[in-house]
This record gives sequence, C-alpha cells and structure tokens, in this order.
Amino acid sequence: SGLCAEALRRGDTATLGQLMTYSHAVLARAGASNGRLDRLVDLCIGLGCLGAKLTGAGGGGSVLAVPPADPEEARGIAEGLAAKGYDSFFTKIPGRGARAWAE
Repeated sequence: SGLCAEALRRGDTATLGQLMTYSHAVLARAGASNGRLDRLVDLCIGLGCLGAKLTGAGGGGSVLAVPPADPEEARGIAEGLAAKGYDSFFTKIPGRGARAWAE
C-alpha cells in the first residue's frame, strides 16, 4: 500500500510493522489465512517483532515479519522461532528499490 511505501521511504519500521499486522488481520478476516499462520504471526510479535503478516497467496505457511533494529534482539527472535520448530532468515530491503531495463 501507499502507507507501507511511505513508511519504508522514511525508514519507519515501527509504522511498517503496525501496517503489516493490520494487513494480516484484514486478510485473516477475508479467509486468506489459517490458524497456523495466525499463531505464527502472534508468535513473531510475542517474540519482539514490530509486525508480521502472511505472505504469498496465504495458506502456505509463510510469514513476513519486521524485527527490531538491534541485531541481538533480532537473533533472539530467530532463536525463539527455531525453538518452536520454525525456520527463518534475514534479508535487507534494498535502498534503491526495483529497477527495470529495456533493450
């Protein structure tokens, strides 16, 4: 959404996380989620993520989450997820965004 894009431009991860969690609630209400995904979103937030939502078409068991900026806190979240049997990985959002090339 435009709000998420603006939060990304500002580097406002707290707002981004809130918007993602709200988006998940809307998708869950629309039937795109399931109990396992809802519990995983709740777990991510409970472990300290700033927000989380299902990703893809839903129902596939994947969640996108925004960890806190502190690397130690983020590692703690990954360890908490692993302790519950979930795989996770970190990635950085590119600063320049997507680019297109034309021949």
